[in-house]
Amino acid sequence: MNTTVRMTLAAMIPLILIVSMNSCLEEPRTVHRCCPSWPFVYNDPTGTPPEISTISDTMDIDGTRLYLSSELWRNFMPMTPPDCTSLVAYIKIIDCDSTAIPQGVEVECVWVINGGKVWSSWLADEGTAEADDYEMAMIARCGPAWDVDTEADVIVRVKYEGDSNYIRQTSVEITKVE
Repeated sequence: MNTTVRMTLAAMIPLILIVSMNSCLEEPRTVHRCCPSWPFVYNDPTGTPPEISTISDTMDIDGTRLYLSSELWRNFMPMTPPDCTSLVAYIKIIDCDSTAIPQGVEVECVWVINGGKVWSSWLADEGTAEADDYEMAMIARCGPAWDVDTEADVIVRVKYEGDSNYIRQTSVEITKVE
């Protein structure tokens, strides 16, 4: 074996060791073939949602009236592996009068209810969309593979000054991105 081949092999061995060691160190909750970087894979991190009939379509926080705008979809684009088409929930909390949302409002978690099935997740601000001061946009990924062209109800928990507030949107269509 010549010197160049030996040096190349010697340089590759630490790289192979590092890659194999890191694959063993991942926490089980972050190991997800389709969402490897999404930290919220467990189905029920948020507890049981309140009864949807007790929640309003709008909420008042510090004199500001807010409503929920939700989008639910599954990604079937050609480059998406067939078993990686999990549900995504993109939600916006929007001020009804397009005035600024009070400081300190936190959009915390979401429940998506499809018949008798419930998927819950913490919400994340991925900074994907530039929001105006009268709206807050958040996203949840790695949901179930529910049928597209069906409807689900969405409940979001909003925290303000230590209080939990809930808002809902009913009959949100689960769409298909192709």
